[in-house]
Amino acid sequence: MRDVLLFFSYSAPCQSRDTACHLAKAFGASGLGRLINKLPEGVFNDRPPNLHYHHMGTTRMHAYPRHGVVDADCRIHRLENLYIRGSSMFPTCGNVNPTLTIVALAIRLAEQLKQRLWT
Repeated sequence: MRDVLLFFSYSAPCQSRDTACHLAKAFGASGLGRLINKLPEGVFNDRPPNLHYHHMGTTRMHAYPRHGVVDADCRIHRLENLYIRGSSMFPTCGNVNPTLTIVALAIRLAEQLKQRLWT
């Protein structure tokens, strides 16, 4: 089983911790590998209560794998059947809530997958 080393930006520490926990469970359940947390204890404990974040820039979209995680079709580079859809694909945070853009891109991806699977 392969180990996965994951790097986080600490702009949203509590959500990063939650994301890391979900990823660790998913990797373990799928048999893809293990997610190992090498962060010092307590590094994620500085989140104010009732504060929410949007992860952005962690799975950037780019035409070339060297500069991004997913291609223009939201597909992870070098993987045939794994897609990501969310604000993590944005290179940076904009000045407004990203929800409508996320929904529009999710609908676009759903249409592409539907076409791919049923044609």
